[in-house]
Amino acid sequence: MSTALLRELEQRARGAGFDLFGLVDAERFDAGQPHELRCARELPGCGTVIVLGCGGPSQAQWNLPRELADLLRKHGHPARLAEPMQSRLRFSALGEAAGLGTVSPVIHRLLHPQFGPRVMVGAAVLVAGRPFGPIADASIAERFQPCCHCARPCLSACPGGVHDGHGDVDEDRCSQERERGPCADACRVVRSCPVGAGQALPAEVEAERHRFESHRALAMRGRGLLPTIRRWLGI
Repeated sequence: MSTALLRELEQRARGAGFDLFGLVDAERFDAGQPHELRCARELPGCGTVIVLGCGGPSQAQWNLPRELADLLRKHGHPARLAEPMQSRLRFSALGEAAGLGTVSPVIHRLLHPQFGPRVMVGAAVLVAGRPFGPIADASIAERFQPCCHCARPCLSACPGGVHDGHGDVDEDRCSQERERGPCADACRVVRSCPVGAGQALPAEVEAERHRFESHRALAMRGRGLLPTIRRWLGI
C-alpha cells in the first residue's frame, strides 16, 4: 500500500489550493451510476478516484491535477485525469462520495459543512486498482442534510427562478441571466445559502468559481443523462 505516495499527493494538492481532498472506491461509485457515466468507462480497471476540490479562499493552480496523474504514472500506477469540462462523470456525486459534502436536493449543488455551496470540485484523478488499499465509504450525506429543515432562501434569491426546488435547474435560463448581467460575477443562490454563510470569498475567487460552474454547466449540455435515456428507450 502506497501510504507515502498518497500523503505526497495530498500535500501537493493542498499546497496548490485544492484544500478538499478525498478518495472514492470507483467500483462502489460506479454501481450507482448509468453505464455511460461510470469511472470504468473512462479508465478500464479503475478502482480508485482522487477527488480534488476547493473550499477556502485560495485560488487553485490548475496544472496540479495533471501533475498528480503524471506522478502516479511515474510510480507505475495507470492514471487518467478527468475534468468537468471534458468528462461525463458526475462531479458533485463524486464529491459527495468522497465526503466533501452533500448534494442539495433543492439546488443540486454540493454543500460542504463549512463552506456551503461555495465549493468547487475541480478535477478527479482516476487510478487503476487500489494502490492505497481498501477505501472506506466517506460519505456524510446520511448525517449532513442541511436542506431538510431550511427555509430555502436560495429559491427566491435567484433573479431568473431557475431552480424548481426539487433539484432540477433550467440551465438555458441560468445562462441568459449570467449574460444579461445580474449574475455575471457571482451566483445569488450561492450567496443566499445559510450553510457556510460566514465563509465569504474574496471577489476574485468568487468570480473564478462562478465562471467555472457556468462553463461546467454549458459543457454538460448534451452530455448528461440524455444518452442514457435514449439507450433505455432504444432510440
